[in-house]
Amino acid sequence: MKKGRILIVEDEFLVAANLQTDTETMGYTVVGLASTGEKALEIARRERPDLALMDIKIQGAVDGIETALEMREELDLPVIFITAFADDEIIERAKPCEPLGYLVKPFDKRELHATIEMAHYKLRMERQLRESETRFRTLFEYAPVAYQALDEAGCLIDSNTHLYALLGYDAGALMGKRFTDLCSPEAAEGFDQQFAQFKKAGHIHMELQLRHQNGAARTVVMEGRIQRDIEDRFIRAHCVLYDITDRKRAEEERIRLEQQLQQVKKADSLGRMAGAISHHYNNLLSVVVGNLELAMIESAGSSTLTAHLTDARNAVNRAANLSRLMLTYLGQTTYARKPLDLSASCREFFEVLQRDLPDTVTFTPDLSVPGPVIDGNSDQIRQIVDNLMINAREALGDQKGDISLSVKTVKAEAITTANRFPVDWQPAKAEYACLEVTDSGCGIANADLPNIFDPFFSTKFTGRGLGLPVLAGNLRQSRGCITVVSSPGHGSTFRIFLPLSDKPMPRSVVEPRHDTQTFKHGGCALLVEDHENLRKIVAIMLERIGFEVVSAKDGAEAVKRFSENKDAFRLVLSDLNMPVMNGWETIAALRAIRPDIPVILASGYDEAQAMAGMHTDLPNAFLHKPYDLSTLKKTLTRLLAG
Repeated sequence: MKKGRILIVEDEFLVAANLQTDTETMGYTVVGLASTGEKALEIARRERPDLALMDIKIQGAVDGIETALEMREELDLPVIFITAFADDEIIERAKPCEPLGYLVKPFDKRELHATIEMAHYKLRMERQLRESETRFRTLFEYAPVAYQALDEAGCLIDSNTHLYALLGYDAGALMGKRFTDLCSPEAAEGFDQQFAQFKKAGHIHMELQLRHQNGAARTVVMEGRIQRDIEDRFIRAHCVLYDITDRKRAEEERIRLEQQLQQVKKADSLGRMAGAISHHYNNLLSVVVGNLELAMIESAGSSTLTAHLTDARNAVNRAANLSRLMLTYLGQTTYARKPLDLSASCREFFEVLQRDLPDTVTFTPDLSVPGPVIDGNSDQIRQIVDNLMINAREALGDQKGDISLSVKTVKAEAITTANRFPVDWQPAKAEYACLEVTDSGCGIANADLPNIFDPFFSTKFTGRGLGLPVLAGNLRQSRGCITVVSSPGHGSTFRIFLPLSDKPMPRSVVEPRHDTQTFKHGGCALLVEDHENLRKIVAIMLERIGFEVVSAKDGAEAVKRFSENKDAFRLVLSDLNMPVMNGWETIAALRAIRPDIPVILASGYDEAQAMAGMHTDLPNAFLHKPYDLSTLKKTLTRLLAG
């Protein structure tokens, strides 16, 4: 079996022939004989042997050592030197060739065999080592984690391609740099102390931020071990860096979404609770309003008593308004919507806006004509603009400043997510109407921005505490959102985004006016109310207007009394939320007995909420609690005069 291929370089023919015979006897293949360096290189380039037996003293311009060096550099061809003079000078010259052995003439066949065999063994070992190093280096370079080695001063002395990819540098650009130069300022500040602990303990596991070449932060986990020699002296620090930037961002996003979900759940829970409380609260306010109304009628002769009662009624009205504002904040108030030109709606109350501004404020409107069309309500838009203008005016205080108001259309992708409320809002349309109010006032601190839509939160002593929360509630109902850009001393910009309408603007319609003179007093009214005190006071109010009253504490009793003499009743005034039978069930039962009976439905809930859902029988009118005697009379007039 052939063991390998050998080139013999020897200028003495007999010696060369003997070498060929001996090596072939040992099982090797001789690819050629050469007596000069030039001939040896020619054969080596053509035949690519595994080993060269090289006489140092050969014919030609170059000797064996120079020839061996060229073979080594060009062909990576190892050699065994043959020489008759193995002095120190020759050995020193031969060292750069890294020979696999020396044969000193004269030598016998056994010595030749041992030297060649040992050379081939070394050659195999070196090749295996190089292959192993190549495999290791390939794994090292293309490992899915970043690797670095640090010297005792904390400077990079080795790294793989993943580290360069992680930080955006060209290969080799980091060698010799201090590791702290790659860290963020916060991470670099304490790293020297941590590195000293690392060298002492022998291992490290820490999270820190590195800086990409473009300035972006990358969060990594670094794990490291110290390599020491047999005398326990520091050699190098081996460190693996795991990039957890995306994982950290995903975790932060998960936490943010969980917080949003908690806020949404809290708002939903508060909304349900507020709706239930509002119903009972407004029932109680209705009793107070009714009694105050009657007391004012009875005290008509006493101006002092009337003044006191008027103050009390005004306070009740403010309490009722506070209840409505809280429901609006929680998204429990619904407006009747229609296509609306946002610019035109804002222009309707410009005069009032400018009249309320002090002379120290410069007001600049910028409204597109025509403006973007939204599905909205003029009262709702006015409330939104009022709240924003009040907030801007209070931000200016007594100082001179500017307030601007503009309306335009923007793309959904232009709506920033920073400081956006409600926090769970996502665009559902390609374009949105944008109402923007900017002031040059005191601005809002970053720490306060997440709280400005919380009820009764205010950074200003004069703040009303419900303006911005009510605005946010309006936007919940409108499927819109608001963004805030502000910083202390640099003013604020509030941008309202409302979805564009899919319907065209309707032509103006003049509402018909009812002739209140045709209303005739008298007749019998069926009053259905489960709250005893409210039932008593409403009965008195109906009697004051001129009706006889039959009262029922729930729907079942109302149906019983109505069926006893259905034609005697001129109208029904029924509460919505009652035990046994609610308002809808009561209306259906009464209409089954007499389909033409006029019905007024009353509730402490907002009208749109109360009327929501599918109902076979609808009331002819709606009364929102609390209501006073005047409101009750106007409702009866519209109902019975139409």
